[in-house]
Amino acid sequence: MKTLAIIFIGVVAVLAIITAGCTQQGTVTPVQTTLPTTVPATPSPVVTQYSLVPEPTDVVPPQYSVKITVEKNTISTDPYITVSFRGGQGLGFVEQMQAVVYTSDGREEEQSKDNPQMNTQIVLPGTTGTDRVMVYIVLDTGDRYKVIDQDMPFQPINPQI
Repeated sequence: MKTLAIIFIGVVAVLAIITAGCTQQGTVTPVQTTLPTTVPATPSPVVTQYSLVPEPTDVVPPQYSVKITVEKNTISTDPYITVSFRGGQGLGFVEQMQAVVYTSDGREEEQSKDNPQMNTQIVLPGTTGTDRVMVYIVLDTGDRYKVIDQDMPFQPINPQI
């Protein structure tokens, strides 16, 4: 009987505490809202998807190092960029070579070769301006490294003086 009375008093005390907070009157603070205003449309500037400024390349571990060369031809009617895989200590570990060219006239060209061997080449169109060339290798470990990121200016055979 005593335990029932203690439980009853405990329940009443808990209910009194809970309802005490609910019976206080609070103050209502008015919230000011502002209606959105329309702003006249202004043309947004054209943003280039990519930058023609080279960035740092990745550091390839020595056991995976390879030699890759990039050349731009000097024929103004058909400027193209040749990326050549020259081999190296990591020759057997490279699963893919990928070349990306951002041209000065706003194009992006991309091509890749799987399992490149000595003298494997990727030929991409360029411009008579300065193009940006990036070359990536993907190793059999799944790691991807940017090994070249450079500007390739066009240099004609007979420059006008």
